[in-house]
Amino acid sequence: MVSREGLVETDRLTLWRPVNRNGRQVFQNEITHSTKISEPAECRGGILADEMGMGKSLSLLALILYTLSCQRSNNEENGYLSYQKKDIRSIATLIIAPKSTIQGWEQQVKEHTRPGALQVHIYHGNGRRISRDKLRIFDIVLTTYKTAASDASTNGMLSRISWFRIVLDEAHQIRNRSTRNFQELTKLRAERRWCLTGTPVQNKLSDLFSLTQFLGFKPLENHANARKYILEPLSRKDPEGLENLRLVLQTISLRRTKNSCSTRRKIEAVEQVILNGRERCCYNITRADARKALGSATGNSQGQILLRAINTLRQICSHGGAIIDDTPDSQHTREHNICDKCGHTIDTRNDSQQTFRGTCGHNVCYECTLDQNSSENISLNSGPESCSVCQEPVISILDNGQQWRGDQVNSTMVNWDTKTAPASAIHSSKIDKVVVNLQNLEKASPAHKMDPIKSLIFSHWNRTLNCLEEALSHHGQLYVRIDGSLSIEQRRTVIYQFNTVPEIRILLLSYGTGSFGLNLQAATHVHLLEPHWNPMVEAQAAARVDRLDQLKDVYIYHYIVKDSIEEHIQNTQRGKLQDAELSMSRMATGEDPNTGANNSMELRDLL
Repeated sequence: MVSREGLVETDRLTLWRPVNRNGRQVFQNEITHSTKISEPAECRGGILADEMGMGKSLSLLALILYTLSCQRSNNEENGYLSYQKKDIRSIATLIIAPKSTIQGWEQQVKEHTRPGALQVHIYHGNGRRISRDKLRIFDIVLTTYKTAASDASTNGMLSRISWFRIVLDEAHQIRNRSTRNFQELTKLRAERRWCLTGTPVQNKLSDLFSLTQFLGFKPLENHANARKYILEPLSRKDPEGLENLRLVLQTISLRRTKNSCSTRRKIEAVEQVILNGRERCCYNITRADARKALGSATGNSQGQILLRAINTLRQICSHGGAIIDDTPDSQHTREHNICDKCGHTIDTRNDSQQTFRGTCGHNVCYECTLDQNSSENISLNSGPESCSVCQEPVISILDNGQQWRGDQVNSTMVNWDTKTAPASAIHSSKIDKVVVNLQNLEKASPAHKMDPIKSLIFSHWNRTLNCLEEALSHHGQLYVRIDGSLSIEQRRTVIYQFNTVPEIRILLLSYGTGSFGLNLQAATHVHLLEPHWNPMVEAQAAARVDRLDQLKDVYIYHYIVKDSIEEHIQNTQRGKLQDAELSMSRMATGEDPNTGANNSMELRDLL
C-alpha cells in the first residue's frame, strides 16, 4: 500500500517500462503499447482485495498512521499535492462506508491505536453540522455512501474539500457505473484513492473496472479501454486479454487469503432438508401450475410468471406454508405488509404511495423506495434497478430483448393456488432442522458459561426470521436480531449484548443488513438458511466470524432442500464463484463471468 502511494520506489507496481527507441529511452505502456518521453504519473492508491476477515480496515489504519506526518505537513516534498486556491485542502482520510459498518470503524480505531493518536469525526446525521475549517483538520472522517453522494451532487461540504485520501469500504457498492453513487463519488477530489472489498468481482468481471475508473488508473480510467484491452479479447479467448488482466491485477490490487496465514480450520457443510408431505405437495403443485401457465403465456408475461414461480418455490423451501393464500386473514396481511428495509408497516390500500415488491420476495415501503431512487438518481415511476434489501437485480432480459422491472410484476402476475400450504411455518422442515442443530450446539457448549458456542443465522426473508423467532421462543432459546429497522445506536447495543452476554447465543440477521462489515467473531457457527443468487453475499456473511484474529475453528452450514430449486441455485453459485476466484487469482477463465439468473432460458431450466 505504501508503494502504491508512491512513498517507496518500486518497478513492479507500474504498467510503464523503460525501452530504447532509436538510442533514446522512452516509457511504454505494457497494455496499450503507447509511449511517453517521460514516465507518466501513477494513480496513488489501489484495490485492497484481501479475503473477508483478513483485516483490511487494520491495514488501512496502519497506512494512515504511517503517513500521518505527511498528512500534517504542508511540505510538498513529502508528497502533498497542491490544489487550486479555491479549494480547501484537508489532512483527513475520508472513509465512505455502508451505514452498518460505521460503528465497526470506530471500534477498530479504539482497539488498535493509542488514545488520541487519530482524531476521528463521523460526518453523518447531526455530525454534518460542522464548519469546513473544523472538518478538514481531522485525521479520519467517516461517512456513508448516501451522505457522500448527496454532498457531491449538491456542492455540499464533502465536495468543497480536497482530501488527502478517499477510501471506499465495501467498494463493490459502486460496481454499477449507471448508479448515482458511482457517478457522484467519482467527482470527489483527493490525492490518493483506495477501494476496499473482499469481493471486487460480484457478478461479472466488468465490476472490477468500475473500481479502476474510480481510482483513475490508466489506461482503465474509462470503460471503453477496459472493453478494448480486456473484456473483448477475453470474450474471443484471446490470450492477450488474459495477460492484460494479470498485469492490471498485479499492478493495482493486493489480495491475501486466510489459507496463507491461518492454522485453524473453516468447515463448511450442506445441511440437507427433506420437505414433509404437505410441503412437497405444495411445492409440486406450485411448480406444475407455473409450467402450465408458462406454456400458455406469451411475451412479457412469460418472464413474469417465471420469476414469480421461482420466488414462490424459494419461499416454500424457506418457510414452508407461511406464504400468501387467499384466506380473509391473509388478505388482511397483504394489506398491511412490513417493509423489509426499515421494518415499518406498509398500508398497500393507499394507492397514492407506490411501494416496491421485488421478484426476490422483499417488500419496500414508499419512503425507502423514494430514498433508493434518489440515491441511484432514477425516477420513482421507472423503479429501482435492484432490491435495496438484498441487491438482487430486478431487471430481466426476455427472449425478445425487452426489459421489465420487478415493480411492474405484481399487477399482472398470475396467482396459482397455494391453499395446500401448511398454515404455519413454525414447524416447517427447514426451521425444524435449524432448531435441532441449535439445540445440539447448546448441549455441546462448554460447562462454564463464559465460553459458549454462539451462532449467526442469516436469511433472505424477514418472514423466515419471524417464523424462526417463534420457534426459538417456543423452545425457550434466547436470541437477538438485527434488521433494517434498527438505528446505528440500536445495532451497536445488539452487537454488544451478543458479544458480551453468555446467555445470548443466537443472532438473527438478514443478508441485506448483516452480511457486510460487522465483526461478530464471538460466534463460531454461521447458518445460511437459503442459498443467495450471489455467492459473494454468502461469503460476506460467513466472514462475520471467519476473521484474521479468530482463534477457533469456524463452521458454516448451508441449508438446502433436496430435489428443489435451491440445488439449482447452488449450481449457479459455483459458476460465479469460479469466475470471481479465478480472476482475482490471476487465472481468469477467458470469459466475462456474466452468469446468474438473468437469462430467461436458464430460468426456465430451474422449473
